[in-house]
Amino acid sequence: MTKTLLLTAAAVTALVAAGSAQAGSLSARAGTAPIAVAPNNPYKLARELNFGSGVQGSVGQFDTIFTFNNALAAGSYTVTLAYSGATITTALPTTTVNSAGAGNVGGVDTTNALGFEVASAAGGNGPSQLTVTSQTSTQITFALQIPAGNTVTSIYASPAILVTGPMSVTAAVTNQVTGAVVDPAVIQPLITTNNQAFAARTNRAITAADSNAFNGGAGLDTRIAEGAAPVFTTLTNPGQIGQVDVAVAGTVAFDTIVQPAAASTAVYRDLNGSAVTLADVTSATINVTGIFTGLTSTANDSAGGPIAASAITSPTATSRQVVAPGGANIGTTTFLVNPTGGAGAPQLQPSDYDVSVQLALASGFAAPAAFTGTFETIQTDGFSYIIPWVASQTQSGASGNQSVIRVSNIRADASTAGGRVYVQVYNPSTGNAGLSAGRSTFIGTLGTSGELVITSQSLEAALGNFGRADLRLTIATTATTGNALPGAAPVGASTIVVKRLIQTSNGGLTEVEIVAGDASSATNLPVNQGVNY
Repeated sequence: MTKTLLLTAAAVTALVAAGSAQAGSLSARAGTAPIAVAPNNPYKLARELNFGSGVQGSVGQFDTIFTFNNALAAGSYTVTLAYSGATITTALPTTTVNSAGAGNVGGVDTTNALGFEVASAAGGNGPSQLTVTSQTSTQITFALQIPAGNTVTSIYASPAILVTGPMSVTAAVTNQVTGAVVDPAVIQPLITTNNQAFAARTNRAITAADSNAFNGGAGLDTRIAEGAAPVFTTLTNPGQIGQVDVAVAGTVAFDTIVQPAAASTAVYRDLNGSAVTLADVTSATINVTGIFTGLTSTANDSAGGPIAASAITSPTATSRQVVAPGGANIGTTTFLVNPTGGAGAPQLQPSDYDVSVQLALASGFAAPAAFTGTFETIQTDGFSYIIPWVASQTQSGASGNQSVIRVSNIRADASTAGGRVYVQVYNPSTGNAGLSAGRSTFIGTLGTSGELVITSQSLEAALGNFGRADLRLTIATTATTGNALPGAAPVGASTIVVKRLIQTSNGGLTEVEIVAGDASSATNLPVNQGVNY
């Protein structure tokens, strides 16, 4: 009694993995060029494409090529190609394809939806023949007839497919007479869909005078100059505080942003070999958040020309939005700020500037996640200290406690000698109408190796009765140098000592924490320093 063993597809795959038969190989060609595709070099579709709707390819745009491990000799065979991650949307023709002789039959061509490679056509016994016998949305079955004297090395098929995810193909050959698996092929990926095609980044654009200003290079940020009255209303370096670069895969600009270790390759927008380009970016919406009090904003494109003023939409005291139009100059957008100036110009405030970039893409793409980064920081030209919860003389009289702030200069040179000390009030409990909102008030001058003692009494004399408030103390210096903090390098905040004490009615002293810094961040503002209260 003879037993027939029927193997499932899973069992066949297991046998292949175990080495019972040597697998053939799968490859592909895409586009009219054509572009060669292999499992170790798959066809890269952009991950930003809308795979929910699928990426449609027409007949002849994407060849699936099954190369047999050994050329098939005379016989009758069944060949199957099964697709995963894609569906077949147009049936292949069922008309038999005849080989005309040795060589390639067909190619990446809409008139050749299927064909095969004949290694030899000897013996005069007629052509080899390939016929589609059945097909579903995910599988094609062929009958391959090879007469004596002929051998066939590969077949290919170019059905219309709709790609909805990473596409792999499984192929196998069986002998129609014996049912034996002749040339199974493992599943091999031919299309990947996780390939980043678009990138954006922010650059800190300082000045040409600062070497390596971009990409984290050294250099001064823009600073708010003390200037003449009204003080702190001008910038040491007005103009650009940053730029946004937009790039696509396969370019040097993209490699600089995404993968500096190696050059990227093209990523495609369809199955016809069309690479993603900057033309696929229809606009870039750039949102900048920070303190814009007293500042106007403009933007330039890659060619240095101004972007229309209407592109800066909905400006507020803490945000700007620039809609950079698509086109050849979308690659770089430069963002600029300038003081409003003029009589009564408001005092400029130190601030960080956070940036998000949302790209709008052409039809067929889904909007990618926003890219984020930072622009240059605007700092005060001097040193700043945050003094929380300070009482005026009137407020102190009610409690019997006095605030004492001592500022000293431990550097005995002209760099900080004569440094002017200013106080700015935040959150006064009295809502004192006499205070100039957002203004710094001069309170005294430091001498060489000198000190300045500030009391509740002197604060009220300069500012009026503010009740309880938070103070920003700014010490302006007499000199600024290139790539260092103000003063002759290396002057830093360590040359200034600031201590804040509370003197109680019985003469006791209590030191209160302050926040030292160089006014480098809006987060250092007292209103954002709840931890210090």
